[in-house]
Amino acid sequence: MDFLNRELFAGWTVLQVGGGLLGLIVVGSILGRLRGRGEKIAFAKKKCRGCGWEGPGGPQTKKCAKCGAPLYTVGR
Repeated sequence: MDFLNRELFAGWTVLQVGGGLLGLIVVGSILGRLRGRGEKIAFAKKKCRGCGWEGPGGPQTKKCAKCGAPLYTVGR
């Protein structure tokens, strides 16, 4: 534990500098989420196995809205 109390520069210890950096990371993460830099949903072209419908669908879209048959991703 002597390592954490070692002075780095100008009276700042390893513990204080580490705590400050951790605080900056947490605040930056919170501000990033508030600004909307979160996860983006990537839509892909999907096709229905039953009725042949084609159109955009997200990763959660598993079944056709028209007939209820399974969808699959077309190309990439």
